[in-house]
Amino acid sequence: MKARIISELFSSSLLPVALLINNQLKWSNASFEALPSASRDSLIRQHNTAAQDHRFERLSCDEYLLLIGTPSASSRHERRLIRELIPALAAGGDPWLTCARVLGPMIGQTELVAVKHQSEDADELLGHWHDGETLPPRRLTSEHALAEKIYAATEDRLLATNPAQDYPEDSLVADSQPHYFISQRVDSNNKARGYLAILENEKPDTFTENIHLLQLAGDILAGHFASEPESAPESADENTHPRDTLTGLPGRAAFDAALEQAELHYLQSEKNCEMAMLDINGLSAINNLKGIDYGDRVLTLLAGALKAICRSGDQVFRFGGDEFVLLMPFGKHAPPLKKRLTQVEEQLRKETGIDGFSLAFGISSLSETRGSSDDLMLLCDRRLRDSKADQRKET
Repeated sequence: MKARIISELFSSSLLPVALLINNQLKWSNASFEALPSASRDSLIRQHNTAAQDHRFERLSCDEYLLLIGTPSASSRHERRLIRELIPALAAGGDPWLTCARVLGPMIGQTELVAVKHQSEDADELLGHWHDGETLPPRRLTSEHALAEKIYAATEDRLLATNPAQDYPEDSLVADSQPHYFISQRVDSNNKARGYLAILENEKPDTFTENIHLLQLAGDILAGHFASEPESAPESADENTHPRDTLTGLPGRAAFDAALEQAELHYLQSEKNCEMAMLDINGLSAINNLKGIDYGDRVLTLLAGALKAICRSGDQVFRFGGDEFVLLMPFGKHAPPLKKRLTQVEEQLRKETGIDGFSLAFGISSLSETRGSSDDLMLLCDRRLRDSKADQRKET
């Protein structure tokens, strides 16, 4: 972040902005200079965070510190975020995707990403809000990417200008080439869980009012993760087996490893697990009618929708072709998986524009097969075939 770039970006901004280098004022715009001198000094010396109906955010990058004032009136948007995001997280589903779906409409046309920290080498983009819709999830590599700096920084927020120039191998910024990238790292239980970020190409005034929302959403997510029971370490399927290149989901090898673990947990502690095998009815007809690329889009939309109904600890895999598998551990009560898959069907009919879109699925649990994963596979497969047969009779 260079002083010349910052001065060019914010010189005409109506919001008060100042740039400090090693805690010394290097540059400020006219709106900042219009503040009373006592207020300016207090802000620079970190004695205050507000002045003349503005609250100031401190965005750091190396020895640079950017002060940006945002109107205090934005608090009504913060209250709306609290009212909507907390109940949505409590309702279940992937928290990163939930956050993007709630926060995205509040920030207008700005691109918003919600990224889960998966391992040292890779992250997973689970919530991606862009142009008024959520995009399918995908895998992100952390090497030579902005993520390395986000996780290594002492501050939980990071501002970058024209990040694609410094990180040309980072697919997240290389694709959209944003002028500005501001991230809010989400930490919980002394570890980084991931980050939220705004990618913006318009004037700075269009995203500075969203900084508070980004920070608040990060705090809500951190609180949500902290309230969850500690999960077991991620199994080998998440870190060692290759992912499906189209959907970003773990594949057959990862599923085999996860099912073996589920069987072991059941035999050791009677930890039950519900499983669903499903596929798309008539995908070949969709490909023939609208093309392979459209069929691939349907598959990625379905992958995203299945991720969205997963709770913490649930897993979804691409089994092959148009076949997917869900594994959902549970205690006394199994999740309402049939109801959720019916909701996924309804969602995909709207998103694909295919009125007759439908899924066939077979659902069972380890308790039904006395802990046998092989029998569980056979039972789910039989019920899947029965489902397809029943639907053929109806048509």
